[in-house]
Amino acid sequence: MSRHTSVAVEYSLFDRTASQDNAFSIDEIQPFSDTAELNDDEQRIEKWATLENTGFLMDGTFELPPDDLAAEFTGVWSKELSGENGMLSSPPVLSITFSEAHTSAGLTLTFSEATEDWCSSLNIIWYDQAGAQIANRDFSPNAAVYFCDCQVEDFYGIKITFYRTNQPYHFLKLTGIRYGILMQLDAPRLITCSVLEEVDPISSELSINTMTFSFHSEKGEFDLLDLTGAYVLFQQRQEIKVLGEMDGIKMNMGTFYLDEPKSDTDSTVTMQCIDLVGVMDDTEYLGGYWPEGIAAEDLIVKIMTSAGVEPDLFEIKNDLSGRKIYGYLPICTHREALQQVAFALCAVVDCSRSGVLTIRSAKQEVKEIPLNRKVIGHTQEQAALITGVEVFVSNYALGDSSTKLFEEERPAGTFFAKFSSPAANVTCSGGVITENDVNYAKIDVKTAGMVTITGITYEETKSLSGSVYAENLPANALPNVLQIEDCTLHVDAQALAQHIYDYYQRRITDTGSFLLSEETVGDLVELENSSGKVLEGAVEQMDIDLTGGFIAKAVIRGNGKSDL
Repeated sequence: MSRHTSVAVEYSLFDRTASQDNAFSIDEIQPFSDTAELNDDEQRIEKWATLENTGFLMDGTFELPPDDLAAEFTGVWSKELSGENGMLSSPPVLSITFSEAHTSAGLTLTFSEATEDWCSSLNIIWYDQAGAQIANRDFSPNAAVYFCDCQVEDFYGIKITFYRTNQPYHFLKLTGIRYGILMQLDAPRLITCSVLEEVDPISSELSINTMTFSFHSEKGEFDLLDLTGAYVLFQQRQEIKVLGEMDGIKMNMGTFYLDEPKSDTDSTVTMQCIDLVGVMDDTEYLGGYWPEGIAAEDLIVKIMTSAGVEPDLFEIKNDLSGRKIYGYLPICTHREALQQVAFALCAVVDCSRSGVLTIRSAKQEVKEIPLNRKVIGHTQEQAALITGVEVFVSNYALGDSSTKLFEEERPAGTFFAKFSSPAANVTCSGGVITENDVNYAKIDVKTAGMVTITGITYEETKSLSGSVYAENLPANALPNVLQIEDCTLHVDAQALAQHIYDYYQRRITDTGSFLLSEETVGDLVELENSSGKVLEGAVEQMDIDLTGGFIAKAVIRGNGKSDL
């Protein structure tokens, strides 16, 4: 089976905090200009007809500008046109100030891509906190998106002077500034790249997708011991995208975040990356108690917002949003909190082939993996028979008396006290409670001394709330009932028991490789063997060698099709 594949790893060496901290100042610009739009990475200027030289060619590609340009994305336009040689008689000067120190490999400037307008001569000066120059460079851009290469650390100010446009009698049109550079690694510099995708169909845990790639660094710019090299520009959890192509069709292979970089040799670097679920495993959620229930969407938004995940990076699909969830979450990681929600909802959490984490029901459409894409060497294993599932739900009731939750000598200041058990009616001596919930209290201590926190704890009991048993056991089979006892959240215990039981009835696990097409983890697939027998099941894991031809070593759990 002949096919052509390629892969590229794209990472942005941007100081993303700089665009949230900057303040712009520039004179002699058009009244519709908006300096705030210089921070917009997504929008681009339209190809509007103007009275500039060659600004209204009659080739059908130009559009008349709208009446209200201020309502459109324009970036910043100079007030005056450049002269015959492109020089600006009063060069615009853009000043950028920051309240904190920033570091970048340089500046990526975006001009007017639609009309191929750019500034062809400019100067950039970087300043420290005291206003002294750190670096002073001249640049001659030759494209509408241009990287001004100058690695500068701990700058507090930037001044850009624009001297010349690449076309005479044109306005300067600056539409974007990014503090760093977008870089792409592909063959031959990219040596290896593999993606491990996993999903648990019953969400007994939330799997973390990983990506590992290695590349040549011949100039040594990623030497981990070089404190002036490019590695110092990598920020905590740097975003890295993987882009694939198969027979001319482009594929998004996922968005990941830098976890562990290492230098294999002086000229080879390996990067290990995790997905958004992995990032959520590093942060703490303070939990809560919802005896009257909370809409699934509201609880998921609480968890994701607390984790610092932007609203456009997660999505709740199907009919899950409005379902009510009851129960309690202890202090845990955001990953663990989301797992409890997904488990109670019988939902799947996944962000494979995407930068967006989705919470959805299991897929129902079946895809076929034909024999001509299957690689020789598959093995099958049969799991033990589960003859029943019992789901025990935790219930909580306030105790009869107050008890000591925390006692400790504390210095003056503010601190969090975390409770070992959920509690209500919390009071404090030696400090003032400024914030509290069932799992914690935030205490303001005015004078150093003993701080004592008391409250009434909730007592936990477990009750059998959902159960499913096999109607008829096979000959000689012994009862093997799976008990689920760690449900601190619940939606419909009986539906959950059935969901888990159905999953464990898929007893055959196939492990082997095939040539990847459009399959992703969580898909239901049909896999045929050389004898014509068909396994139908869910793809739970795929280890994809992207530089080796998009070969996926997969784990598929299901049953023979005739046994379903």
